[in-house]
Amino acid sequence: MHLQTGAAGTEVVRIQKLLIGLGYLAPPADGRFGPLTAEAVRVFQGQLGLGSDGSVDDATYQRLVIQYLLPDAMRMEVASLVPAGPAVAVAILETGWLAQVPRDAATGASSHNLFGIKWTADCGLPYVEETTREYLQGAWETVTARFCAYRDDAAAFTAFADLVRTPRYAAAFARRSDSVAFLQGLAEGGYATDPQYAAKLLSIMEQHPSLYTHAASPGTPLPGSIPYWARRAVVAAVGRGLVTTLDLDYDQCWALTLLDRLGRLR
Repeated sequence: MHLQTGAAGTEVVRIQKLLIGLGYLAPPADGRFGPLTAEAVRVFQGQLGLGSDGSVDDATYQRLVIQYLLPDAMRMEVASLVPAGPAVAVAILETGWLAQVPRDAATGASSHNLFGIKWTADCGLPYVEETTREYLQGAWETVTARFCAYRDDAAAFTAFADLVRTPRYAAAFARRSDSVAFLQGLAEGGYATDPQYAAKLLSIMEQHPSLYTHAASPGTPLPGSIPYWARRAVVAAVGRGLVTTLDLDYDQCWALTLLDRLGRLR
């Protein structure tokens, strides 16, 4: 991937939505990579030490995805004890870095299904149908499957946590303090048909070692909402490992915002 000023299309929309979600860009996501989008990318890159040319290559895009997913993942861990970093790795693998989230065929609306969770008649949720690849009887096959549709990404993380805490994945959950053992346990529990599933997850973790450490403390109280004006600073602080909980009061949000404006979080 290499997108810069003048680019347009669905990839630009996806990048803009990530920037909007992180507080670097004001809505809407219009699909045009103009000066405002370039400046938002430049600020993000500068804060995470990625250089500041304002274009989006693979490294910048992948960090955008990770930083976008981390807040919901951290909230999930605080509420459920399911580890945040490995959950982000699963979401990345299942959605191809958010490029392949199942969508409604008629409307194009996202299902927000970040974890490839299949629909069942008793789940009480709507579904979308998508073709997917499954490894069956020693060979890859393309099949049509029904995937649960969630109201937002946070609900998908909650559903993932609920699934991990079922008896089927008890061994994985018991090893949750060890990211490698946890992901291996998911694969051993049959989370996916891909025989290389654990290896692919661990490859993502190795390429992005911050996922081993980006997790809220299990003893931290449920986080509150972060004001829009503070989101960029909070995300930068999380990226630097300075914040391990999202339960921040007004004064803490303002202090992080001041540090951000002084360039101390870059």
